[in-house]
Amino acid sequence: MRRVRRLLTMALLCSATVANAQEFAESVCERALRDNGGVIDPLALRSAALKGVSYETLDYDNDGTPTASEIFRALTMDAVDFCTVKSANVAGRAIKCEDGEEMALRKADGRLSGFWLGNGTIFTTAVLSSPTNDDRNERRGLAARPWAPLLDERARFAKATCRPSGDEVPQATARNLADTGAPDFLLGKDIDSLTVSRAGDGRDRLAKVTPAEIAFTSNNAADTRTFAIDAVAGLRIADSATFKFIPFLQYARSEIRDRASGTTELTGKFAGGAVSTVIFGYDQIDLTPLYARDLKSKAEFLTGRIAWRPGFLYVMKGFNNAWHFACKRTALGRCEFGNGLAVWTDFQVIGSVGSVLDKGNDPTAIGGKRYARLGPSGALHLYGLSGLAEDMSLDITYKRLFRLSGDTKPVYAFKADVSYWIAGSEHVSLTTGYERGRDEETLELTDEWKVALGIRF
Repeated sequence: MRRVRRLLTMALLCSATVANAQEFAESVCERALRDNGGVIDPLALRSAALKGVSYETLDYDNDGTPTASEIFRALTMDAVDFCTVKSANVAGRAIKCEDGEEMALRKADGRLSGFWLGNGTIFTTAVLSSPTNDDRNERRGLAARPWAPLLDERARFAKATCRPSGDEVPQATARNLADTGAPDFLLGKDIDSLTVSRAGDGRDRLAKVTPAEIAFTSNNAADTRTFAIDAVAGLRIADSATFKFIPFLQYARSEIRDRASGTTELTGKFAGGAVSTVIFGYDQIDLTPLYARDLKSKAEFLTGRIAWRPGFLYVMKGFNNAWHFACKRTALGRCEFGNGLAVWTDFQVIGSVGSVLDKGNDPTAIGGKRYARLGPSGALHLYGLSGLAEDMSLDITYKRLFRLSGDTKPVYAFKADVSYWIAGSEHVSLTTGYERGRDEETLELTDEWKVALGIRF
């Protein structure tokens, strides 16, 4: 109970932070209505967001003069990434942000995230033009934040206009103005696919998302054919630097047809729930209540899931952002953008508690009516950015939840997939791989080689 109270306290504190950020949006609009007919000046928005950020912090290449592009980068790049990969100076000595500088950048990001929550209520946005590939190469942060186009100092891509007090407020229409950042609609294979980072540019952006699958498997030895669907679809209705909320539906269905006997076996589940994500410092905690129904036994489950991504890992390259290697390098020793290979890792500690509401037509399926489990989950994503491996990726995940009480069957999952991303798409792939494991709720066993069509958003 003490831990639960601590988590609730953290959530309330984060909600208060978001509220302060919305006050920032109102103050920006107050100035715009007074001085510019309600149109928000990108330079004024930048300046207000950067309150407390030093001149030296913004100087990304350490040449003594922060340019407009460097300022744009500071406001659209993750603070950890910005501070970790700041260029080497002339003497070749790496210059990184001090702790206070990094925190100032995180506050600036929080102000802009809270500002974006006012889209459609405090202010409205209009798309002026779509960024070209050259624009995105010059300003890579255009794909990193939904509000990034509003920060372009030449106001080429979007415009925000504040609503005078008393205007009718329509339904909020917050979205990514560049149509390339993290979307409101999310699609992946499992709950973890909803909560992994979708930050970064180019192929880095969705690299951690395990795609939803439509799979077909043929076992000639056993003379069986299997058709399967495995997907989780969510809608992110709250998104700030400190709090995210995603209601979702999950559907997993495997239909095995035995051609010799003429029989068909159906397994899988239908589930619904919501993920509340709390971020404090570098730590991320996901709280997920979930209802699930087994398609085979008709058993019903009610579970609570908590996942922790530990901050002491996510300050490191490869966890917080992708690590690029085997690439052509610039004169300053960094990988050229979009070149070589990249690897991105993920690690969580997962705890789950639950109760079987109805044992359905198979009372032996669950050994304990109430259960609790705890264990680690890790993933490695290796993918190409250029050359022969440009459209290929290798994804390996492993999860093991140990029994604390209740049922005695182990809960685990191992997956190894090789994917070809069709025509360079970041959304659609052809995948072949092996998967073996037992579902967290229904305890149904999976052991199969597969060929699948993968889809992720």
